Amino acid sequence: MTKYDAVELGIMWDRLISITDEIVSALMRTSFSLHVREIGDLSSVLFDARGRSLAQGSFSQPAFTGTAPQTIHHMLRKFPVETLEPGDVLITNDPWMGTGHVFDVSVMRPVFRRGQHVGFTMSVTHLPDIGGLGFGTVATQYYEEGLYIPITKLVNAGKINEPIMEMIQSNVRLPEEVFGDLMGHITCNQVGERYLLEFMDEYEIEDLESLSQAITSQTERSMREKIRAIPDGVYRSMIQAEGYDEPLTLACSVTVSGDGVHIDFSGTGPSVSR
Repeated sequence: MTKYDAVELGIMWDRLISITDEIVSALMRTSFSLHVREIGDLSSVLFDARGRSLAQGSFSQPAFTGTAPQTIHHMLRKFPVETLEPGDVLITNDPWMGTGHVFDVSVMRPVFRRGQHVGFTMSVTHLPDIGGLGFGTVATQYYEEGLYIPITKLVNAGKINEPIMEMIQSNVRLPEEVFGDLMGHITCNQVGERYLLEFMDEYEIEDLESLSQAITSQTERSMREKIRAIPDGVYRSMIQAEGYDEPLTLACSVTVSGDGVHIDFSGTGPSVSR
Protein backbone atom coordinates (compact mmCIF):
# COMPACT_ATOMS: atom_id res chain seq x y z
CA MET A 1 0.00 0.00 0.00
CA THR A 2 1.34 3.43 -0.99
CA LYS A 3 2.51 5.69 1.83
CA TYR A 4 2.03 9.47 1.69
CA ASP A 5 3.96 12.11 3.62
CA ALA A 6 2.03 14.97 5.23
CA VAL A 7 2.75 17.49 2.46
CA GLU A 8 1.87 15.13 -0.37
CA LEU A 9 -1.31 14.00 1.37
CA GLY A 10 -2.36 17.60 2.02
CA ILE A 11 -1.88 18.56 -1.63
CA MET A 12 -3.80 15.56 -2.94
CA TRP A 13 -6.60 15.97 -0.41
CA ASP A 14 -7.00 19.64 -1.37
CA ARG A 15 -7.15 18.56 -4.99
CA LEU A 16 -10.00 16.16 -4.21
CA ILE A 17 -11.86 18.93 -2.39
CA SER A 18 -11.41 21.16 -5.45
CA ILE A 19 -13.06 18.43 -7.53
CA THR A 20 -16.10 18.38 -5.23
CA ASP A 21 -16.19 22.18 -5.46
CA GLU A 22 -16.31 21.85 -9.25
CA ILE A 23 -19.24 19.45 -8.87
CA VAL A 24 -21.05 22.05 -6.73
CA SER A 25 -20.24 24.81 -9.23
CA ALA A 26 -21.54 22.76 -12.18
CA LEU A 27 -24.68 21.86 -10.23
CA MET A 28 -25.47 25.47 -9.34
CA ARG A 29 -24.83 26.68 -12.90
CA THR A 30 -26.97 24.04 -14.61
CA SER A 31 -29.91 23.66 -12.21
CA PHE A 32 -33.17 25.52 -12.82
CA SER A 33 -34.54 26.09 -9.31
CA LEU A 34 -33.69 28.81 -6.83
CA HIS A 35 -33.22 26.13 -4.17
CA VAL A 36 -29.97 25.17 -5.89
CA ARG A 37 -28.92 28.22 -7.93
CA GLU A 38 -29.45 30.84 -5.21
CA ILE A 39 -30.04 29.15 -1.85
CA GLY A 40 -27.43 26.41 -2.26
CA ASP A 41 -29.51 23.67 -0.64
CA LEU A 42 -27.09 21.00 -1.86
CA SER A 43 -24.04 18.86 -1.23
CA SER A 44 -21.42 16.94 -3.22
CA VAL A 45 -19.23 14.04 -2.06
CA LEU A 46 -16.51 11.85 -3.56
CA PHE A 47 -16.16 8.20 -2.50
CA ASP A 48 -13.61 5.47 -3.04
CA ALA A 49 -14.52 2.10 -4.57
CA ARG A 50 -15.76 0.80 -1.19
CA GLY A 51 -18.07 3.75 -0.65
CA ARG A 52 -15.87 5.51 1.92
CA SER A 53 -16.07 9.29 1.87
CA LEU A 54 -12.97 10.99 0.44
CA ALA A 55 -13.92 14.65 0.19
CA GLN A 56 -16.90 16.96 0.25
CA GLY A 57 -17.66 20.30 -1.36
CA SER A 58 -16.55 23.32 0.64
CA PHE A 59 -20.06 24.71 0.17
CA SER A 60 -22.26 21.77 1.18
CA GLN A 61 -25.11 21.20 3.62
CA PRO A 62 -23.73 19.21 6.61
CA ALA A 63 -26.93 17.13 6.88
CA PHE A 64 -26.63 15.99 3.26
CA THR A 65 -22.94 15.27 3.60
CA GLY A 66 -23.55 13.28 6.78
CA THR A 67 -26.20 11.02 5.25
CA ALA A 68 -24.48 10.50 1.87
CA PRO A 69 -22.24 7.59 3.01
CA GLN A 70 -25.28 5.68 4.30
CA THR A 71 -27.22 6.43 1.12
CA ILE A 72 -24.51 5.07 -1.13
CA HIS A 73 -24.34 1.82 0.84
CA HIS A 74 -28.11 1.41 0.50
CA MET A 75 -27.71 1.99 -3.24
CA LEU A 76 -24.98 -0.63 -3.52
CA ARG A 77 -27.06 -3.19 -1.67
CA LYS A 78 -29.69 -2.89 -4.39
CA PHE A 79 -27.25 -2.38 -7.26
CA PRO A 80 -23.93 -4.12 -6.41
CA VAL A 81 -20.87 -2.75 -8.19
CA GLU A 82 -20.73 -5.74 -10.54
CA THR A 83 -24.18 -4.79 -11.89
CA LEU A 84 -23.13 -1.22 -12.69
CA GLU A 85 -21.46 0.00 -15.86
CA PRO A 86 -19.96 3.27 -17.17
CA GLY A 87 -22.60 5.94 -17.67
CA ASP A 88 -25.00 4.65 -15.02
CA VAL A 89 -26.62 7.14 -12.63
CA LEU A 90 -28.69 6.09 -9.59
CA ILE A 91 -31.30 8.17 -7.79
CA THR A 92 -33.49 7.99 -4.69
CA ASN A 93 -35.35 10.27 -2.31
CA ASP A 94 -36.17 7.52 0.19
CA PRO A 95 -36.17 9.44 3.50
CA TRP A 96 -34.99 6.38 5.47
CA MET A 97 -32.05 5.86 3.13
CA GLY A 98 -31.21 9.51 2.57
CA THR A 99 -31.70 12.84 4.27
CA GLY A 100 -35.01 12.05 5.98
CA HIS A 101 -36.98 14.33 3.66
CA VAL A 102 -38.72 13.31 0.41
CA PHE A 103 -37.94 16.68 -1.17
CA ASP A 104 -34.24 15.79 -1.14
CA VAL A 105 -32.84 13.62 -3.93
CA SER A 106 -29.51 11.79 -3.85
CA VAL A 107 -27.90 11.11 -7.23
CA MET A 108 -24.86 8.84 -7.59
CA ARG A 109 -22.55 7.99 -10.50
CA PRO A 110 -20.02 5.12 -10.42
CA VAL A 111 -16.61 6.03 -11.81
CA PHE A 112 -14.69 3.62 -14.03
CA ARG A 113 -11.07 3.88 -15.17
CA ARG A 114 -9.68 1.58 -17.85
CA GLY A 115 -12.61 -0.74 -17.34
CA GLN A 116 -12.13 -0.93 -13.55
CA HIS A 117 -14.45 0.60 -10.98
CA VAL A 118 -12.51 3.13 -8.86
CA GLY A 119 -15.04 5.27 -6.99
CA PHE A 120 -18.28 7.24 -6.94
CA THR A 121 -19.52 10.80 -7.14
CA MET A 122 -22.73 11.92 -5.43
CA SER A 123 -24.81 15.07 -5.38
CA VAL A 124 -27.78 15.87 -3.13
CA THR A 125 -30.27 18.71 -3.49
CA HIS A 126 -33.70 19.88 -2.39
CA LEU A 127 -36.12 19.71 -5.34
CA PRO A 128 -38.51 22.63 -5.94
CA ASP A 129 -41.53 20.29 -5.65
CA ILE A 130 -42.20 16.60 -5.05
CA GLY A 131 -46.03 16.53 -5.14
CA GLY A 132 -48.05 15.65 -2.06
CA LEU A 133 -49.95 18.19 0.03
CA GLY A 134 -47.39 20.87 -0.68
CA PHE A 135 -46.92 21.94 2.93
CA GLY A 136 -45.33 18.78 4.32
CA THR A 137 -45.67 19.65 8.01
CA VAL A 138 -49.44 19.17 7.88
CA ALA A 139 -49.17 15.65 6.43
CA THR A 140 -50.48 12.91 8.72
CA GLN A 141 -49.37 10.03 6.46
CA TYR A 142 -46.14 9.40 4.62
CA TYR A 143 -48.01 9.17 1.32
CA GLU A 144 -49.21 12.75 1.71
CA GLU A 145 -45.66 14.07 1.74
CA GLY A 146 -45.13 13.50 -1.96
CA LEU A 147 -43.61 11.23 -4.59
CA TYR A 148 -41.41 8.39 -3.35
CA ILE A 149 -38.55 7.42 -5.69
CA PRO A 150 -37.04 4.05 -4.77
CA ILE A 151 -33.40 3.44 -5.61
CA THR A 152 -33.41 3.16 -9.38
CA LYS A 153 -31.35 4.02 -12.46
CA LEU A 154 -32.01 7.55 -13.70
CA VAL A 155 -29.45 6.93 -16.44
CA ASN A 156 -28.64 3.51 -17.84
CA ALA A 157 -25.24 3.25 -19.57
CA GLY A 158 -25.41 6.88 -20.65
CA LYS A 159 -29.06 6.82 -21.75
CA ILE A 160 -31.67 8.66 -19.67
CA ASN A 161 -34.39 6.41 -18.27
CA GLU A 162 -37.26 8.21 -19.97
CA PRO A 163 -40.12 6.37 -18.19
CA ILE A 164 -38.67 7.26 -14.77
CA MET A 165 -38.13 10.89 -15.79
CA GLU A 166 -41.66 11.11 -17.20
CA MET A 167 -43.12 9.54 -14.06
CA ILE A 168 -41.36 12.11 -11.87
CA GLN A 169 -42.44 15.05 -14.04
CA SER A 170 -46.05 13.81 -14.09
CA ASN A 171 -46.26 13.90 -10.27
CA VAL A 172 -44.85 17.36 -9.48
CA ARG A 173 -46.24 20.86 -9.83
CA LEU A 174 -43.10 22.29 -11.43
CA PRO A 175 -42.07 19.66 -14.00
CA GLU A 176 -39.71 21.91 -15.95
CA GLU A 177 -37.80 23.02 -12.86
CA VAL A 178 -37.61 19.49 -11.48
CA PHE A 179 -36.43 18.17 -14.86
CA GLY A 180 -33.81 20.93 -15.06
CA ASP A 181 -32.53 20.16 -11.57
CA LEU A 182 -32.30 16.42 -12.31
CA MET A 183 -30.39 17.14 -15.51
CA GLY A 184 -28.11 19.35 -13.41
CA HIS A 185 -27.45 16.34 -11.17
CA ILE A 186 -26.56 14.19 -14.16
CA THR A 187 -24.26 16.88 -15.54
CA CYS A 188 -22.41 17.69 -12.31
CA ASN A 189 -21.68 14.05 -11.56
CA GLN A 190 -20.32 13.62 -15.06
CA VAL A 191 -18.07 16.63 -14.41
CA GLY A 192 -16.93 15.05 -11.14
CA GLU A 193 -16.09 11.81 -12.89
CA ARG A 194 -14.02 13.60 -15.53
CA TYR A 195 -12.00 15.57 -12.99
CA LEU A 196 -11.45 12.54 -10.76
CA LEU A 197 -10.07 10.53 -13.70
CA GLU A 198 -7.82 13.45 -14.68
CA PHE A 199 -6.55 13.56 -11.10
CA MET A 200 -5.77 9.84 -11.12
CA ASP A 201 -4.01 10.09 -14.47
CA GLU A 202 -1.91 13.05 -13.34
CA TYR A 203 -0.75 11.33 -10.14
CA GLU A 204 -0.56 7.91 -11.83
CA ILE A 205 -2.94 6.35 -9.30
CA GLU A 206 -4.43 3.04 -10.31
CA ASP A 207 -6.98 3.01 -7.48
CA LEU A 208 -7.94 5.21 -4.54
CA GLU A 209 -7.52 2.59 -1.80
CA SER A 210 -4.22 3.83 -0.35
CA LEU A 211 -5.15 7.50 -0.59
CA SER A 212 -8.54 6.81 0.99
CA GLN A 213 -6.93 4.97 3.89
CA ALA A 214 -4.43 7.79 4.42
CA ILE A 215 -7.19 10.40 4.46
CA THR A 216 -9.32 8.35 6.85
CA SER A 217 -6.39 7.76 9.22
CA GLN A 218 -5.39 11.44 9.21
CA THR A 219 -9.00 12.47 9.83
CA GLU A 220 -9.28 10.10 12.79
CA ARG A 221 -6.01 11.34 14.31
CA SER A 222 -7.11 14.95 13.99
CA MET A 223 -10.53 14.25 15.45
CA ARG A 224 -9.14 12.34 18.43
CA GLU A 225 -6.65 15.13 19.08
CA LYS A 226 -9.50 17.65 19.28
CA ILE A 227 -11.51 15.36 21.56
CA ARG A 228 -8.54 15.01 23.93
CA ALA A 229 -8.54 18.80 24.31
CA ILE A 230 -12.05 18.60 25.85
CA PRO A 231 -12.03 17.96 29.62
CA ASP A 232 -13.34 14.50 30.52
CA GLY A 233 -16.88 14.51 31.80
CA VAL A 234 -20.55 14.27 30.91
CA TYR A 235 -22.12 17.14 29.00
CA ARG A 236 -25.92 17.30 28.89
CA SER A 237 -28.45 19.36 26.99
CA MET A 238 -32.20 19.30 26.42
CA ILE A 239 -34.46 21.43 24.27
CA GLN A 240 -38.12 21.43 23.33
CA ALA A 241 -39.05 21.78 19.69
CA GLU A 242 -42.40 22.70 18.23
CA GLY A 243 -44.51 19.62 17.52
CA TYR A 244 -47.79 18.95 15.73
CA ASP A 245 -49.86 18.20 18.83
CA GLU A 246 -47.45 19.13 21.63
CA PRO A 247 -43.80 20.16 22.09
CA LEU A 248 -41.17 17.52 21.36
CA THR A 249 -38.37 16.87 23.85
CA LEU A 250 -34.88 16.34 22.43
CA ALA A 251 -32.30 15.28 25.02
CA CYS A 252 -28.65 14.32 24.69
CA SER A 253 -25.70 13.56 26.95
CA VAL A 254 -22.14 13.36 25.65
CA THR A 255 -19.56 11.49 27.72
CA VAL A 256 -15.98 12.47 26.93
CA SER A 257 -13.22 10.10 28.02
CA GLY A 258 -9.72 10.55 26.67
CA ASP A 259 -9.94 10.64 22.89
CA GLY A 260 -13.39 9.04 22.66
CA VAL A 261 -16.98 10.16 23.08
CA HIS A 262 -20.23 8.32 23.81
CA ILE A 263 -23.54 9.95 22.89
CA ASP A 264 -26.76 8.97 24.67
CA PHE A 265 -30.20 10.28 23.66
CA SER A 266 -32.02 8.98 26.74
CA GLY A 267 -34.74 11.41 27.79
CA THR A 268 -35.78 12.19 24.24
CA GLY A 269 -39.52 11.92 23.70
CA PRO A 270 -41.08 8.98 21.81
CA SER A 271 -41.63 8.93 18.07
CA VAL A 272 -44.62 10.99 16.99
CA SER A 273 -47.61 9.32 15.38
CA ARG A 274 -47.71 11.86 12.58
